[in-house]
Amino acid sequence: MKRKIATAILAGALAQLALADSTVQQAQEELKAQGYYFGQIDGNKNADTIAAIRRFQIRNGLQVTGELDEETLRALHADSASSTAATTPTPQPQNLEGSENSTERVAPAPPPRDLQADREQPAPAESVASIFRNTPYEMAPPELQQRVIFGAQTLLRRRGFYRGESDGVFGPNLEFSLRAFQSRLGIPPNGRLDMDTLAALGLLPGQRGRTPMEIPHRRIVPSEEPPVRGEWIH
Repeated sequence: MKRKIATAILAGALAQLALADSTVQQAQEELKAQGYYFGQIDGNKNADTIAAIRRFQIRNGLQVTGELDEETLRALHADSASSTAATTPTPQPQNLEGSENSTERVAPAPPPRDLQADREQPAPAESVASIFRNTPYEMAPPELQQRVIFGAQTLLRRRGFYRGESDGVFGPNLEFSLRAFQSRLGIPPNGRLDMDTLAALGLLPGQRGRTPMEIPHRRIVPSEEPPVRGEWIH
């Protein structure tokens, strides 16, 4: 009797392990198809897999945990389904050459788009007004807005979040860096220079001259989590 119970418990544990591995493997496939994961698809939740999950969560405004929770899996499956639908060619009616009702030959369907090439193209930058929405800089002169963006690029570079050009131009690279910065501080990761983000960087009017990040309730504590590895998403 005890042997049967032990066997049943072991079988249940093995079933759960197989299910977990299949979930991780499917997530690796979808993350790789969307350009977040670059490792082997083996069902092993290693450091590369966790880093890919975190990149996906940052990019989609989710809570950055590195775990395949229900919300992350739902968003991941939704993105994968939309990518598949976008690349599936529309069936064309076949018109056999030589048929009595044939009037012309049907042109072949265009080849599917290269998803990897599409992902390498930078996303269009937001307008400056939307970047500074509901802040003192929303209606500021373009020169001042450019100086604030330049200051954000410089300060984020010093904190290790930004690796692009410091040119005063808001682009996808800066947006991704802002999302990572906001997630680390517990600010909603919207990728914009909103009031909380400007305050955390010390860029609000009246904060000039302050050392960046010297705001008591926004102090950064070094994280013990493994660093996010992999290529930067542009």
